[in-house]
Amino acid sequence: MSVSYDGNGNLLGDGAHNYTWDGNWGNPSGIDTVSLTYDALGRMVEQNRGGNYTQIVYSPSGAKLALMNQQTLSKAFVPLPGGATAVYTNGSNGVSLAYYRHPDWLGSSRLATKPNRTVYAYSLCAVWRTLRILSFGSLGLDLYDAYGDYQRCMSGPQ
Repeated sequence: MSVSYDGNGNLLGDGAHNYTWDGNWGNPSGIDTVSLTYDALGRMVEQNRGGNYTQIVYSPSGAKLALMNQQTLSKAFVPLPGGATAVYTNGSNGVSLAYYRHPDWLGSSRLATKPNRTVYAYSLCAVWRTLRILSFGSLGLDLYDAYGDYQRCMSGPQ
């Protein structure tokens, strides 16, 4: 595996992905063919995958609230007591509750359960705090803990 860095110490390639960086803000501006856009607070607000745009909407408190495809809801994240999150998705039957994320003592989501109380997914993870972004799920960001850190995971069924 060949790893390369630029003059500022930013990762350019890790053998699996290629990265470009915003020289002004220090945020990744692209990963492979995905272009990333940030707001003035340094939060990712848009991902462009070959003309398919996904916007990320934040709540007034700064928590990720929803993933949108233009004006269509793709996924919503509703905070619950105790730090849990109810995740709603937009499927063929409209918007419905998909699963609950349960935080651990660090705020990471390593267990998700379905509304019928069965396991939706689990992971045994070691958190790497060196990179903010490494890869995306189908709509992005599901592989990140509360601090935006990548989780190297062994995941259960989904």
